Amino acid sequence: MSVFHQLKNIFRNHVDNNNKTNKYEAAVTKIVKEENLAKSKVPEYEGLEGFTLLNKLGEGAFSNVYKAIDKKTGQHVAIKIVRKFELSQIQVNFFLSFC
Repeated sequence: MSVFHQLKNIFRNHVDNNNKTNKYEAAVTKIVKEENLAKSKVPEYEGLEGFTLLNKLGEGAFSNVYKAIDKKTGQHVAIKIVRKFELSQIQVNFFLSFC
């Protein structure tokens, strides 16, 4: 194969790899944006109408913790939301006995 054809193939492969890289970077950037948008949305919970949830502070095995504002006092608070669907019925009954 001539040097010209070798150089042409090298250039073609380089351009193809750059196009693939650009496509992957664009796809990854899009996925990251979508994930960040989904994480920034704060769900609404029944019984917490007196609070404005601002953002998620953390996540554990059975609960999420949110930063919130008490609408009556304006005080910043942390609210822990237990995900009952991940608890057994015995754990749910135990938890509800304290509420």
